[in-house]
Amino acid sequence: MTKSETTGSLQIDSNPAGAAVYVNGDFRGTTQSTLYVTQLPPGTYSLRLVMPDYQPTARSAEVRAGTINDLHVDMVPSTPGPSPDTTGQIGVGSSPQGATIWLDNKFRGITPMVLADIPEGSHAVTLKMDGYRNWDSTVNVAAGTYAEVSGTLTPGSLPAPTTKSPTNPATIIAAMGICGTILLYRRRS
Repeated sequence: MTKSETTGSLQIDSNPAGAAVYVNGDFRGTTQSTLYVTQLPPGTYSLRLVMPDYQPTARSAEVRAGTINDLHVDMVPSTPGPSPDTTGQIGVGSSPQGATIWLDNKFRGITPMVLADIPEGSHAVTLKMDGYRNWDSTVNVAAGTYAEVSGTLTPGSLPAPTTKSPTNPATIIAAMGICGTILLYRRRS
């Protein structure tokens, strides 16, 4: 038997490339390109791949005489990468200052103000202040950006006061009669 028939090999690559490879604790090279570990006696070997910013990866591999065991290892980042930003900010101003800010019909604060974590897309902005007409606009927010919107409020009629139902005069007379009866009853006692 030739030596190649009594040994086997490992063919190792990683994604991303560049991991240090240890076979049974011994450094054997890196996966800059495919790493070949040859002339291994048949048996089970422990592999450990190590790379900066990635979790160490451990595997076992079976080596058989006259064969090449092909191993592909996907390295896992040690910390998750940043997730893409899907929100932006809107700077909202008004003249005069102090208007209430309504974004998509929800109260968000008083001008001047920067609204954070606004989902990307088109949003309705309304500025309100007593004694002024409402100011309406739309603003487009792109992920990871800052947009500005500012409105000049024009004097206008005050909002209609809330109306209360008038009190019926008969109800007032009846209440006064009841109070008078109670007072007379107490004086007699």
